[in-house]
Amino acid sequence: MKLLTFFHTLRYLRSRQIFYRLYYKLRKYYRTLIGFSYNYSIPAHAQEVTLLPFPSTRVSFYPPGTFIFLNKTKTFLDKIDWNFMEYGMLWCYNLNYFDYLLQRGLEIDTGLFLIEQFIDTIDQNKIGLEPYPTSLRIIDWIKFLSRIKGNNKSESGSIISKVDSSLYAQTEILLDNLEYHLLANHLLENGFALFFSAFYFREKKFYQKAREILLAELEEQILQDGGHFELSPMYHAIILGRLLDCINLVQNNHFFDDNILPYFIDKARKMSGWLTVMCHPDGEISFFNDAALGIALSPGQLIDYAERLGINCNLTRGIDCVFFNESGYARLKKGPAVVILDAAKVGPDYQPGHAHADTLSFEFSFANQRVIVNSGTSSYLNGPARWWQRSTAAHSTVEIDGQNSSEVWASFRVARRARPFDRNWEKNDDNIIFFACHDGYKRLKGQCVHCRKWELSNNALVVQDVIKGSFKQAIARYYLHPDIKVKQTGDNKILLILPQGQQLFVFIQKGQLRLVDTEYYPQFGKAIPDKCLEVLFSADTIVVNFKWM
Repeated sequence: MKLLTFFHTLRYLRSRQIFYRLYYKLRKYYRTLIGFSYNYSIPAHAQEVTLLPFPSTRVSFYPPGTFIFLNKTKTFLDKIDWNFMEYGMLWCYNLNYFDYLLQRGLEIDTGLFLIEQFIDTIDQNKIGLEPYPTSLRIIDWIKFLSRIKGNNKSESGSIISKVDSSLYAQTEILLDNLEYHLLANHLLENGFALFFSAFYFREKKFYQKAREILLAELEEQILQDGGHFELSPMYHAIILGRLLDCINLVQNNHFFDDNILPYFIDKARKMSGWLTVMCHPDGEISFFNDAALGIALSPGQLIDYAERLGINCNLTRGIDCVFFNESGYARLKKGPAVVILDAAKVGPDYQPGHAHADTLSFEFSFANQRVIVNSGTSSYLNGPARWWQRSTAAHSTVEIDGQNSSEVWASFRVARRARPFDRNWEKNDDNIIFFACHDGYKRLKGQCVHCRKWELSNNALVVQDVIKGSFKQAIARYYLHPDIKVKQTGDNKILLILPQGQQLFVFIQKGQLRLVDTEYYPQFGKAIPDKCLEVLFSADTIVVNFKWM
């Protein structure tokens, strides 16, 4: 079974990924033999770059040495350990990103002191010199340095010169280690970093490689409907923010005679429209695939940033039904009720690392309050928490015979994947109906197909699940937001009470209801107790009704 899982994982990889995985391993071995090492300081003279004020990042650094990432705090009493791994790789990555340089109120001298600490131990920093954190750090350093102009730059001359030499060297190291073995958002971030360095140093070779990567990857990764192809609202927001930074850079610094700006703006406009559709009425993202609050800039910050850059965002928030055919998500709206549903693939076949087994899951808000949710994401560490949060059982969808609809495994792997089909919708004055099926369970002995229909009217949401094929046990789960109070009023009846007093009546047809304790993961490193409605199939069909006055 293990070999079969590996086979169904590896068979989707592109030849380019396989080639570069082997190439980088062999090159590392060869370089070790000959004693190769990078030059961590290359004399370089940077130019000033001008940037329209960009959004501040969340506060994650408290002088003199306290950092808070992923809701975990570490205070370095002496020097910062840039390879600190006690809280896992992602925490260490955040330490090396340096996005705290962009938090509101950080003094320039403090920022330069942190940068200098990093430079002084760079040859010992294994984690920080990986291509992904290097890419984000290059951008964050340049955005921070754009604040230092004129006399201030002259007063900090020796430090700035040291920083510039390190930045140029880090960009050269990145250029030598582009993440062709991973592709997707990693390679895109490499391209964004080279783009920033190209402007900062007026370096044509950085620009040519950046342009090559960005045009190719944006064309593939940003779908025609505006969605990022990894199908995570969180990563979509991250990439949109980076794209807006590049627009900011080009608009305010005319160093390269090119027509890339209109292309960037077109992509950003489409991405902005997609993001607003994938938000709840509370203004924050929905939880499909890897998604959590507090990582990317908020949708409100991004839309405001885009509009300050003169981008007329294609906002579709007021439309009552939107279906993104390429990315596979839909948003249904009637009065105070909003449903966001997933009839999507797990992501790009060759890189589904941020995918969950969440096909045909959905989230539901009523009167600006989230009611039905997916569980969210709190960790990337390979272990039980990560495995659970990627599982079908952690989402508001149907699990058959205790199996995942897509074979997610480890932290970022997927073997066989669910494929949605028969996606269609209709609407009239009274109802909006969306229907879809997926084949993720056809690999099981009973060759099951799961079909789901959502019907939204002015006073009800009706969700019907049908399983075609044979099975021993099937469970439909409906995760409740922690703010929702639950009162069981009968064998198959539940009353949901919202914080502002609104009531939703839930009753089940053709299924057996039970209420279980579980957890909600709205942020990394955070778990909140909540409830889940589980409906056990007693036949091939169940119907769950949510009604309001």
